Amino acid sequence: MFYLSKKLKASTCLLILLLPIVVKAQFSLPDTIIVCGDSPIEIVMDYGVSTYNILADIDSTNFTTLNLANDKFSPKITLDFSFEFYGIDYTEIVLSSNCFLSFNQEYHHAFTPLTIDIALPNSSNTISANKVKNAILAPWHDIDPSQGGTIDYATIGTSPNRIFIARWMDVPHYNCTEITTCSAIFLYENGDIIETHIAAKPTCTTWNTGQAIHALQNDSGTVAEIVTDPYNNLERNYPNSWTSGLEGVRFTPDSLNDYTHNFIDFIPFVPVSDINWTNAIGDSIGSGDSISWDPSDYFNDVDIIYIESPLCSTDLIDSIVLISDPSLAISGPIDPLCISAEDSLSINVGYADSILWNTGETTDNIAVQYEGDYSVQIFLDSCIFYDTLSIEVVDTNILELGPDLNICFGDNILLNASHPSASYFWQDGSTDSIFNATETGLYTVDLTLNNCTFSDSVYITVTPFPISNLGADSLLCDGDNIILDVYQSGANYIWQDGSTNSNYIVSQAGIYSVSIAINGCVSYDTVEISYSPIPIIDLGSDQTICQGENISLNAFFPNASYTWQDGSTDSIFNATESGLYTVDLTLNNCTFSDSVYITVTPFPISNLGADSLLCDGDNIILNAYQSGANYIWQDGSTNSNYIVSQAGIY
Repeated sequence: MFYLSKKLKASTCLLILLLPIVVKAQFSLPDTIIVCGDSPIEIVMDYGVSTYNILADIDSTNFTTLNLANDKFSPKITLDFSFEFYGIDYTEIVLSSNCFLSFNQEYHHAFTPLTIDIALPNSSNTISANKVKNAILAPWHDIDPSQGGTIDYATIGTSPNRIFIARWMDVPHYNCTEITTCSAIFLYENGDIIETHIAAKPTCTTWNTGQAIHALQNDSGTVAEIVTDPYNNLERNYPNSWTSGLEGVRFTPDSLNDYTHNFIDFIPFVPVSDINWTNAIGDSIGSGDSISWDPSDYFNDVDIIYIESPLCSTDLIDSIVLISDPSLAISGPIDPLCISAEDSLSINVGYADSILWNTGETTDNIAVQYEGDYSVQIFLDSCIFYDTLSIEVVDTNILELGPDLNICFGDNILLNASHPSASYFWQDGSTDSIFNATETGLYTVDLTLNNCTFSDSVYITVTPFPISNLGADSLLCDGDNIILDVYQSGANYIWQDGSTNSNYIVSQAGIYSVSIAINGCVSYDTVEISYSPIPIIDLGSDQTICQGENISLNAFFPNASYTWQDGSTDSIFNATESGLYTVDLTLNNCTFSDSVYITVTPFPISNLGADSLLCDGDNIILNAYQSGANYIWQDGSTNSNYIVSQAGIY
């Protein structure tokens, strides 16, 4: 058991303070500043030289405000320098209330197109198509300056590095006056480069289906440089709708009277001197591009400063989190009196640059390894913060039910949680120190000692004995075999000869046995296999008898039964006709067969004719021929005929 000392610092709900608002950095300020001491610090916008010069010039330049009605072009505006656009030099432009600049100055005071139903490039001769030719669309969408906001322009800098800037700031969308656009176009004298800077471009889906086009288009409508949205990879062209904010796009002319474009850092195109700094409760604490912040004026360990511009009031806003004390604290388990060796220590600051414990570990979470002091230091920028925690260890190895176990059906196991002076609570509500487990399941116990509760569990699996059944003793016929199959999932097998397959092929008489084991539970069985004796059955070789004769075919064998070819069942069959005679002899359910072919031959026809009287000198041929016959005459001759030439008995 472990005991925790009092923490050196009370922890605060730091993460809640750090996450009240999510904004993108817009004024080149750090998201977080770590304050190490009590001295005031300077917080300065960190822009590059060129951007800083632009912001300084914007701050010192008087912009000319345009009072435009809805859907109108401005009067002619004369540029202070010649600007080349798609290979043509211009010194006059007009601005559209719908957020684009046109080099076709003849549209001054005219109505500007509001319905977006064409994709660029578009060379058609419709009013809408013509009025967005020779133009910079930043982007072109239907906004309404009659409902609020500011449209103005000015030239800043000195020749040959002047910049013409046109701005549409906080101009409400037509039909969605609660949302506004804040955008600007920069024309650079040096290099004829164009930039668009969009602080906010939301979408009014209830008008023009939210259409907006962000592009350049030449004076014939045959060439356009369309911006491809970096998030959805779609062109910002009809019919796609899109939103954006805090982005810059630079259009650079090439040698072919065309342009390429790329995304650049956003420039906040408002007077820096008008930027207002406020604290977390809204009180103003400064203005301009920097302030001095004194931590002694504040009582919070974590403070937030907000920075915003009144000209793009809903869009140009930034914030800084200032951490003067992160309230570092080592956190242990919830119950400080009952810490086990499995518990860990962690810190409540998740944003440190690096961490170092006195154990040498550098993670934000470490295991409790020993009793004593645990200290940690965290590094935030150039600041170091510390905390220490004391741990006292007592024996925690007081409860161990052991590993999960298997027992056989009918067996039991005693789970022992005994410890002096402890109380117990098992999964079924019983409170003895020992639990008799007889069924499959998870057994848990809570042991309480000195108001500290320790828990352990063990899973007991009750395995039924495997089914071992080789069947009844069997009597087989000669030449037969039998497969003894005792397969069961997860089982191991040992047969009488040491083989370990789940089946055994029997081909000779004997006693066969098997042991089957599943999770240590073993069952046995034995079977005797006998073979029936082979009876003597022999009907002899095929035979021939004369017509009228018979032959007895004898198949007798003790205790046998018989089935002859005609279905008769005597052991002897009297054969009198030609044919195949077969018998099946069955003994102990084993059947044996034999057959013999009997040929019955009819007696040959012997007819020498009637006695005859011949004339002297005559003879007669006696012919006894029959197919397949043998002959013997009275004088021993063996021909089929006999020539008689003298009197006598033949």
